[in-house]
Amino acid sequence: MRRFRSLPRFVLIGLFSLFAVVSFQPRVFSTAASRPLSDAPRVPRGVEPSREHGSSVSRPAPFRPQTRPQWATPVPISNADPDNPPDNPDVAVCPDGTVHVVWEQGGRIWHNYRTPHGGWSGPQPIVAQDPLVPPQELKGHTPAIAATPDCRAYLAWSQDWGPTSDVFFAWWDGTTWWGSKNVSQSSVQSLHPDIAVTSSGEPRIVWAEGGGLNPTLYSGKPINGEWSRVFIDDFQGDFPTLVFDVSNRGHLAWQQWIKQQADVYYTQQARPAEPGESDSWPSWSQPISNNPTVSSLPRIAIVNGKPVIVWIEKVEGNQRLVYGSRATGSEAPWGWTKPEELSAGQNVKAGNPPAIAVGQIGPAHLAWAEKNPVDAIAYTMLWPSDGGLLSRSGSPPEVITNGGQNHRKPAIATSADGAQVYLVWLEDDGNGTSRVYFSESEGRVFYFYIPLMAR
Repeated sequence: MRRFRSLPRFVLIGLFSLFAVVSFQPRVFSTAASRPLSDAPRVPRGVEPSREHGSSVSRPAPFRPQTRPQWATPVPISNADPDNPPDNPDVAVCPDGTVHVVWEQGGRIWHNYRTPHGGWSGPQPIVAQDPLVPPQELKGHTPAIAATPDCRAYLAWSQDWGPTSDVFFAWWDGTTWWGSKNVSQSSVQSLHPDIAVTSSGEPRIVWAEGGGLNPTLYSGKPINGEWSRVFIDDFQGDFPTLVFDVSNRGHLAWQQWIKQQADVYYTQQARPAEPGESDSWPSWSQPISNNPTVSSLPRIAIVNGKPVIVWIEKVEGNQRLVYGSRATGSEAPWGWTKPEELSAGQNVKAGNPPAIAVGQIGPAHLAWAEKNPVDAIAYTMLWPSDGGLLSRSGSPPEVITNGGQNHRKPAIATSADGAQVYLVWLEDDGNGTSRVYFSESEGRVFYFYIPLMAR
């Protein structure tokens, strides 16, 4: 021991760092037997992972795992009803590990959840309580769910009223659904809501309102118990997707048609969201895809503090691929990386948006519904590269399936620290019955961080 004490400090630091790298090789710890899900033939792209440029003394440098999650055997979590197939599942995870899954089926909104130390509750139609009215069964479509830091679950969905529809909101307190509040209160169709929570746990909802290819975009938030709706400047489009960064600033992407061309657009809030105030949105927007064909169905996430957008790109031969771009620079309006193809040349099913999620550390997790060469849900990890581009993890996408047919509509979530991944999707059993399926990474994916020391 005295020999080590006599060594210079910088040598000791170097020896400790070497010991840490060798001793703490990151890996996926499997707690149950699982079958490999990457047997299908693939076209490797051979893209090597790369680290983000510009680590400094005060910023940890991630030591990245070379393995990816091993997936648990998929389980069905919805009812089997051939006459009323499920659609549009979504998933959210609380910090304590509670998993919430919602979907539409038979004109109702359904919910199934699993606590950290228990099994699945079983699929139940959502009945919301309200002190002023009798309990209401939620009816509608396109549900979206988000979880808060204190483990509430917030739900938005579109509910039809004859020729029109409105966006509604409800929340889960751990045992009961409450609310069923009309957020949009419009005389026209209000469709395709998305919901997100600020870092302080407040809900925000965005949706498209009106008819035609380019409805008007709105956002809503609760103020003193009532929902305030805000017109998002003169932006017109559909399928809005919303996320908040750690400073409580909202980032928004959507699909917009111009003549026969659809592009993906982006904007961010003019200032961080404040409780009790209506949200403020700027007058500028940025075209992200900027492609002469059809770019549609975007999804947005914050990766290493900057927005990342993924979408479906229609290319030559009527093929559809997953593309993505990442913001660059120090502030908005951002520069954006050249859109990069992320699906390894595999054909993606039409009408199926990609799914993206990211925790506090680690990579972004991407999933999509693959049409060929294999009908399945495909999954890969994304890393920011030196130039700010999105790069895949260097291995072919994994195939996730229960052995059925017509895989579609994936949704993905991670634990708060990004160490565990949860995935839901729709799949047919081959006998005319469609179910919502669930799988998760087995054990935890650990990321070991070595601080860069200097004096």
